[in-house]
Amino acid sequence: MSNLVPVGALRFNTETAKLEYFDGTRYVNITTTSPESETGGTRGLFAGNNVTPADSNGNTIEFINVSTTGNATNFGDRTVPGRRQIAAMADRSRAVFAGTYSPMGNTIDFVTIASEGNATDFGDTLSGGTNNVLTEATGVSSSTRGLICGGRNPSQIDVISFITIQSTGNAQDFGNLLEVKRNCGSFQSPTRGVIAGGRDNPGTSIKDIEFVTTSTLGNSADFGDLSTAGGEANMGGSNAIRGIVAGGVPSTDAIEFVTIATLGNSLDFADNLNAFSGGMNTMACSPTRAVMFGSNSPSRSLSYVQFMSKGNAVDFGDFADNDFKTTSYASGCSNGHGGLG
Repeated sequence: MSNLVPVGALRFNTETAKLEYFDGTRYVNITTTSPESETGGTRGLFAGNNVTPADSNGNTIEFINVSTTGNATNFGDRTVPGRRQIAAMADRSRAVFAGTYSPMGNTIDFVTIASEGNATDFGDTLSGGTNNVLTEATGVSSSTRGLICGGRNPSQIDVISFITIQSTGNAQDFGNLLEVKRNCGSFQSPTRGVIAGGRDNPGTSIKDIEFVTTSTLGNSADFGDLSTAGGEANMGGSNAIRGIVAGGVPSTDAIEFVTIATLGNSLDFADNLNAFSGGMNTMACSPTRAVMFGSNSPSRSLSYVQFMSKGNAVDFGDFADNDFKTTSYASGCSNGHGGLG
């Protein structure tokens, strides 16, 4: 088809009643909504938090307006507690959270980003192991798909599975990572999903970066390596051009970046407010800004950077709920991230 249809060609899909354009490999819906019209700007959601004591995991979802600064606000609750270290994914209108921890489970649930409220059941994860559970995976999103990458079941796995965000149902097989890993950071462009760092099978913090083409099926390929940022439990975020990684194990204040359309090792971006480890695997991002955990002390703080102008992180505000406490292995997502264009 790509040899016959020019990139940018339009068609009206009579089955979905939507106008589509050809992106070189497939027809894609033309977006008729925007974060500004639906939520007053890009809305970032945070979930999968950890409370004290460590085995008493909360189910709180909080949200921010990425374009402003200020404290987070309560959004609602997830369908089950124990949701730290989850895979978070989103398109323009829906956020999806996959996996559970303490107790481990296979739940996927979702919320409508524009309207606060409790989550609704979506389906079950595909863990690829002997037990139907999944935790410590990372999420990648495009305008149509969510990918659930790696994790534990309860042993570490290399499975990549996918969902169609606007539907409901169980995750399906996509392919495999280059190796078994968990607690990775992730980010995306409209065509690529990138998985950075993590913890390998011997329990070592690793700096590998790999990528997939989100619209296809298949195994990941090598992208490069992190240079300074910690491997395990780092934070990833992106606009459509640049991906950044911050924090991780060992604890560090380093922020690094890559150009998603190329291959290669990450480069220095700037510094976070303080050294941080045990962060979320995905930041809440707009086309211009990434919001992430700010520091270990206080652990409830948020910070941000501007993607295209390198510079140290700036204070954003604080989480609202005490659920977001020390080693807050939470995940963020938004309706304005790089996978949406």
